[in-house]
Amino acid sequence: MNDPFETVVRLLDEEIEAHRKLLELSRAEQRALVRGDVEALQRLVAEQERLSAEIRALERARMELLELVAEREGRSVRELTLRELARLSRPELARRFEHQRTVLVQLLRELTLRELARLSRPELARRFEHQRTVLVQLLRELADVNKANALLISSHLQYVRTMVSLLTSAQDGPVSLRVDQTV
Repeated sequence: MNDPFETVVRLLDEEIEAHRKLLELSRAEQRALVRGDVEALQRLVAEQERLSAEIRALERARMELLELVAEREGRSVRELTLRELARLSRPELARRFEHQRTVLVQLLRELTLRELARLSRPELARRFEHQRTVLVQLLRELADVNKANALLISSHLQYVRTMVSLLTSAQDGPVSLRVDQTV
């Protein structure tokens, strides 16, 4: 029988490569959206769907293998993090597990909620989409509030400058305020 740790490393390498391709496709999708290239979008979405199915299959295979390793080690699957797998495996595999952990962390930082939704089970995908919608709305509202705040700050700053100017000119002599009546 093959070393289960070797197989997990191989599966993780395949998952990492698939995620890299998915990230590239998502970036290409973004460029196609900007160009308005409907044909490219159709091709890219189809390829993303195919790749997402491949990633799910790799994930299932890896999880099944991890369940066997967990049972053999007398642990739960949740305990078998990449760091723990590195600790339990041979040194050369341990280095690969650590490298894979680093790469996966970087890839996850780059994945958007929409991409995560594509990779997830349908019920999680709906939750990710809902969370994305809520976050987008909150960010839009935040941007609006920030714009209003910037205008208020600018207005108040102009008022303070005017007052400082009036006060400093008052030290030089009497101040007369003229109000322009033209509309």
